[in-house]
Amino acid sequence: MRYLIVLITGAVWVLGGLVPLTALAETFSLNLTGRMSNFDTPIFLHVEFGESAAGVAGVNGNDVWNDLIVYGDQGTRGTLGPWHLTGSGGGLAAATVSSQGTWSLTTSGTRIVPLEDPSGDMMDGMVTGRTDQHSFTVTVSELLDDFPTYDVYAYLTGGTPPGSKWGSITLNGSSTVDYIVRIFDGTFIEATGNNAADYVVFRDVTGDSFTISGGGNGSGTGLAGLEVVGVPEPSTLLLLGIGALGLLAYALRRQKAA
Repeated sequence: MRYLIVLITGAVWVLGGLVPLTALAETFSLNLTGRMSNFDTPIFLHVEFGESAAGVAGVNGNDVWNDLIVYGDQGTRGTLGPWHLTGSGGGLAAATVSSQGTWSLTTSGTRIVPLEDPSGDMMDGMVTGRTDQHSFTVTVSELLDDFPTYDVYAYLTGGTPPGSKWGSITLNGSSTVDYIVRIFDGTFIEATGNNAADYVVFRDVTGDSFTISGGGNGSGTGLAGLEVVGVPEPSTLLLLGIGALGLLAYALRRQKAA
């Protein structure tokens, strides 16, 4: 039974280890490291050429993050990019970012997760937008070469006091989720509609590109990162299931022979 592979909902057990199905597909992870010109904001989650120097981060446990370093004071609106993105499996994509400004929980004194914690580092810096002025916008493109269907994880963060700020985030101008801003405390909570949350998931997205936009009732409301996670195709899951059954039959035969 040592080599048994068992399919579980949302995961596969491979050689004694549980592997999320998201890890079997290409993933693009963007760390939006906001830096204001009047603050010396550290770059915490430092990634170069697809290799992470800070361990895994985010709800999917990815260790390949692309730092998009955005400079700007509050009230400054600009568009940067396109940036080159490296995927977890070596794929290539591109991203552009437009925002009203940037912010960091460290520079505002509101960070409550220790430094050098990968997820805390990713959730620290952000691009910001206000509903009474401008929104932040991120477009990721060149995706069809990597997968036909994907999920988009948008990481949300903001300042103090917790619960006093709200925001909304929209995919491609139509699918919108509202949320209450909270300061990341080390545990991720998904936004399901007007709840205190750290991230939103838009599932089963298709197309060569998508655009995420959003804003809130405070300049400290923003987007800390994005993950684009390929959805395994049914044929892939079928092959995994067939392989699991084959290994199960082989293991049972060996057990009987012993």
